[in-house]
Amino acid sequence: MGHTLGIDQAAKQFLSYLQACGRYAPHTIRAYRLGLRRFLAFLGDQVSQPPQIITKVIVFDFVTSLGRYSASTICQQIGSLGSFFGWLQMRGEIEGNPARGMPRPKAPSTLPRVLTHEQHSKLHAAARNPWERAILMLLAMTGIRRAELVGIRLVDIDHTEQTVLVRGKGRKQRLMPLCAEAMKAVRELINSQNGAVSEYLVLSRTGKVASPQVITNTVSQMARRAGIHASPHMLRHTFATKLAREGVDIRTLQGLLGHARMTTTAVYLHSDMRMKRAAVEKLRSI
Repeated sequence: MGHTLGIDQAAKQFLSYLQACGRYAPHTIRAYRLGLRRFLAFLGDQVSQPPQIITKVIVFDFVTSLGRYSASTICQQIGSLGSFFGWLQMRGEIEGNPARGMPRPKAPSTLPRVLTHEQHSKLHAAARNPWERAILMLLAMTGIRRAELVGIRLVDIDHTEQTVLVRGKGRKQRLMPLCAEAMKAVRELINSQNGAVSEYLVLSRTGKVASPQVITNTVSQMARRAGIHASPHMLRHTFATKLAREGVDIRTLQGLLGHARMTTTAVYLHSDMRMKRAAVEKLRSI
């Protein structure tokens, strides 16, 4: 690429490179294309100029012009420019990356949505058969993911110790305790499936291993009957948040949830702190 190549042409070559190298997902390339399109529109007549004219001030002014967009969109925009200019720098077209070190807006923290005690009770009352009860009890009382639920084999259940072996992300395994209610629901499900030939616990109506989507659909159906909104992930969030409020330490919580990083688990401690802060605020009226 010669130095007479304009920024717009350089952007086209960069996008072609992303598609050719095969390391980028289609949605990532689409995001980069949209980001560069916004930047070129901001430059106006300067798009035909060589990339060397772009300074940190220009990039900063462009980022400032994105004020109407969400923090995540702006961060994605900065990331796409950083990759574009990094590619140009790697090719020796520019000496420095003008998007490097650009301040990024902090996305507002979003805490997990959880079910109230009343909603939890309504959902349990909406379970009509052993299959639905077992799915609900395992999700609600262990906090496992839907993919982990459908992966449970009969041999993974220790009826004496009342535990279940769960296979999580990255082929990591963890042993989960089952409360008396969950254990009862599991036994009722197994007894109801007499004659089914499968090594797995949760089967579909056709006798095959249930898919994660079937689990989502089942929880949604129960939730509709209960007149509430719920999902498998909400049950996981509810399980974790309740334990955090009960004072379970973060490392124990991390192990129960199968999180690889403690920072992922920490969101539940923040949720617990928000509840405590709201309670303390009430003291002002005393």
